[in-house]
Amino acid sequence: MWNAALFVCMCVFAALATTNLVDGLRRGWYAGSAVMGGIAAWAGVGMVRALLIGVWVDDRRIAIRGPFWTTVIPWEEVVEIQRHHPMASGVAGLVGATSPAVVRRRKGKPDRRVELRVIGTYELTRRGRSLGERTIEGLTWHWERWKASNVAV
Repeated sequence: MWNAALFVCMCVFAALATTNLVDGLRRGWYAGSAVMGGIAAWAGVGMVRALLIGVWVDDRRIAIRGPFWTTVIPWEEVVEIQRHHPMASGVAGLVGATSPAVVRRRKGKPDRRVELRVIGTYELTRRGRSLGERTIEGLTWHWERWKASNVAV
């Protein structure tokens, strides 16, 4: 649902920026039109990315996609899947939201916890199993399956 809401917001934002771009070009305001063109392009990318926000899992990796970024974690780098980690950033952290986290280990680097911020769990409106809990179950299932087929005997 949040993906659709962000998509609609980005569509409106892109339409407004494009309207200002066209109007600026008609009036000869080229500097302002260049800025509006950049904003319209940014919003257009945001529209497409809004539909892809989430955690995607396959047999080789976890892909965490936000509005303007993607983090890919191969299964061989996963050390731990953590439940209900308090979100550290933004308004979500202020209202006590939690999110799953994946601890990853890369060669020559310290372990790093990657918050799955796109899967926030808000206790205010929750009924039944949360999206975060369902995500953890799915991640754990895929990780256990990966370990069973890739651990040397």
